[in-house]
Amino acid sequence: MLAANRSEGLRRGLRILGLFTSAQPEWGIRGIARRLELSPNQAYRAVKTLAEGGYLQKNRATEKYTLGLRAYELGMEAARRFGFPEARPHMQRLAAEILATITIRIEDGDDMVVIERVESPGRLRVHSIHGNRRPWSFNGAGAKLLASFRPDAELRLFIRKYGLTPFTDASITDEREVLEEAARIRRAGYAVNHGEDAPEIFGVAAPILRREGGSALVLVAAMPFGGLSPSRREEIVPMVVRTAQEIASLLGNGFQPAHGLA
Repeated sequence: MLAANRSEGLRRGLRILGLFTSAQPEWGIRGIARRLELSPNQAYRAVKTLAEGGYLQKNRATEKYTLGLRAYELGMEAARRFGFPEARPHMQRLAAEILATITIRIEDGDDMVVIERVESPGRLRVHSIHGNRRPWSFNGAGAKLLASFRPDAELRLFIRKYGLTPFTDASITDEREVLEEAARIRRAGYAVNHGEDAPEIFGVAAPILRREGGSALVLVAAMPFGGLSPSRREEIVPMVVRTAQEIASLLGNGFQPAHGLA
């Protein structure tokens, strides 16, 4: 009985930690209890244990909880171990050639997570955080590319589940336009972002590897629009695609090269 109680307590603690995301980094006891269908007392005891261990900390101003230093340390250690150091020389070269921040992103459930990153050497740059998790959307080159791996029927389900929230005036908010754009991305084998998730940002995403029926890895280059002529933007696309293919040749781990989407 004692072992079963400990196991249930561990599961409860892990479920609570899983609630804390960039979209909702702060939770109160009652909110945790409602989301996980726990009693307030169960939620309080679990949160108290996590806080005592340094995994959660209380914001005195709001009386809610955020991830603590111990959770941050674990996250940084996971990020170091779950990166792709073999890809960094290729990413660094591309970053220098096109003055862009280069990231590798992977699907994790419905989310997209940054698992490798090289900052732009340019004076103006797009910042990206290692380990950053982003929920499903159809805004941004990486998000559009990962979404386009899915058939239209799945895309419709995702749209109904998450909606099409506009981040800028350029965001796609119509289901028909999403399906048309996904079809174009599948034909082209890459995705382009013209300020759809943040103003004044140009981005290109190309597939690296994909696992049949599972996760996919994509390479994303993001840079400010300023000073980029239409012809220069066209030149950047094949450079990103080529680098993604070079990285694909280095990596295995059960994935297959994904030079196209068809």
